[in-house]
Amino acid sequence: TEAAETAYRKAIQMSESGATKTDQPYINLADLLSHGERKTEALALLEQAQRIGGPSEKTAELRGRIFLAQNRLPEAEAAFRQAIAAAPDNGALHYSLGRVLKQEGKTESAEREFAATKSLLGTHSSAAAQSSLEEIKKAALPAMRTGDKQQALSIRVKARAETPNDPELLYDLGTVPYETQLYRG
Repeated sequence: TEAAETAYRKAIQMSESGATKTDQPYINLADLLSHGERKTEALALLEQAQRIGGPSEKTAELRGRIFLAQNRLPEAEAAFRQAIAAAPDNGALHYSLGRVLKQEGKTESAEREFAATKSLLGTHSSAAAQSSLEEIKKAALPAMRTGDKQQALSIRVKARAETPNDPELLYDLGTVPYETQLYRG
């Protein structure tokens, strides 16, 4: 990750010194830093990205994930709503918002977001498929507890191949790095 951080910082310098600024290197570096303990720095980079490129689905989604990891639920809700405004057909964003709303105790609103997720992503009806998915997700827990992000991710990618439209799994695939940090304390 050190090499990636260096490369993104160089890209930011090149963007700042060039005639045309781009927000992408800021977003890339913020994404990288958000997976570790440098979430505040990641948020600052996302603010810079928004000043350059305006609000976007990606910057709002990243802000939402960071706020959620920091348990800043009102800010996470606002960020996911902004992301959905930019990409209303993104079922994973609706699911993320639903999880935040559920944590906030806004059950009816959460259920509406989960329904939107199911509508956009589809559902799987087979009980066997659901049981298999639960077993695969349980298998990922020990890897997450030990901090083995790659193992946890590979287990969940396998699950995704078996149940490609599961909204919870789509969310989980995006949060493995955050959850791994939470499990490790």
